[in-house]
Amino acid sequence: MRLSDMEQMTAYAEDDSLQGLGTRQRAIESWISAGLLTPKEIHEARRVLQLLRERNRARMQLN
Repeated sequence: MRLSDMEQMTAYAEDDSLQGLGTRQRAIESWISAGLLTPKEIHEARRVLQLLRERNRARMQLN
């Protein structure tokens, strides 16, 4: 079964592990810049990117 972009972004947002944050963030950014997403998906992608960036900042503060 292949996840849709929306399902994959939701999984990224719900994943609490700190490992791979940069990879997930770059993947979503590349989807946006490539024009692969619908307007609704872009809105969701921006929300997920914000969550990932906040988690990355929190991780950096712990180090």
